[in-house]
Amino acid sequence: MKRITLLLALLVFSAITVSAQTDLKATKWKGIAYIPDAAEVILSFTKDSVVMFRNNDPLETMHYTLSGDTLSIAKLSGMSPCGTNAGSYKISIKNNTLFLEVINDDCNERTNAFSPEGYFKQND
Repeated sequence: MKRITLLLALLVFSAITVSAQTDLKATKWKGIAYIPDAAEVILSFTKDSVVMFRNNDPLETMHYTLSGDTLSIAKLSGMSPCGTNAGSYKISIKNNTLFLEVINDDCNERTNAFSPEGYFKQND
């Protein structure tokens, strides 16, 4: 009986974690980006793109894909010197905070831009 209860608890926790991580579409997240100086930004996710805004001005538009907990992003337009090669980030969402941890990205400016403090979910 204890095994069944433990298994059910693990399945429920896994379902909640996966659901939270794979549902970025139509969400906005507020935090600090180092571009190169610290600035408050909003990351606004649509179906397949994410736009970084500062003071309601778009700074960078990126295409993204999400596979499990891996977010791949590639520049479409914007101010960074990053090319169009995609970077990969492990995402996690804890307490309505989105964390991005670099897996692989050739663009140092992008990897340095994301704050380790995370991005706080905005309710619209």
